[in-house]
Amino acid sequence: MSKIILIIAAILASKAALAAQDFEYAPGKKIKAAVSASNLNRIEFGNQGIAQVIGDDSKYKIIADDKAQNIFLIPKVAANQTLELAIVNFSGNVADLSLAVKEIEGQVIRIGRDKPASSPSTPRQLVRATAQEQEVAQMIKSMIAGKEGKYYVTTVKRKIDCLNNKGLAIEQDRLYRFGKLIGARLRVTNRKAGTLAHLAEEDFSQLFESCLAVSIERKKLPPKAKSLVWIVAKEQDHD
Repeated sequence: MSKIILIIAAILASKAALAAQDFEYAPGKKIKAAVSASNLNRIEFGNQGIAQVIGDDSKYKIIADDKAQNIFLIPKVAANQTLELAIVNFSGNVADLSLAVKEIEGQVIRIGRDKPASSPSTPRQLVRATAQEQEVAQMIKSMIAGKEGKYYVTTVKRKIDCLNNKGLAIEQDRLYRFGKLIGARLRVTNRKAGTLAHLAEEDFSQLFESCLAVSIERKKLPPKAKSLVWIVAKEQDHD
């Protein structure tokens, strides 16, 4: 570990140039990119910071910076192989990556860089995903893809009025269940004429008790525009 950290420090200190690849973030859309087989690669995920990396860690080495804003990836496999992994940011958004390992220079993969970076008020740390966290990420991915799979899915029609003061009309049309997890798909419409609506994870996380993750299709909604929002929460035991 210390050897790898020293390698990273040396590269950063020398201001070595890495080739950059920029991608827009779209829920459910897999990002295909190339990474170096023998050099350091860096991955950024918007301004939220990276909370978890889910995949077969026998095929790569991951190191996070001290703010968990970036991760550094070093493949353990030879060139001409592909790494499949998912990264989850601190808002619960999931990005699926398919990384072709090639004999090229080190790469920077930047996902969703349309927002200014923010500095967290408290230190954050990249952690290995727990079983529940992996299930949450998998449920979000399945809901975005519209797949039922192992989930019990029911069609519902439920209006939610909690964000009326923001000019948002919200209707839940799907309910997912698996074990103690419940998932909801919401259809959100901006009803304010002439006003751009900004959708934020913290607003939607308050709609469900014990919310674990929120993923938003479109965070900026012009008047009358619509967006899907997916929420995963832990089902509460009631006496």
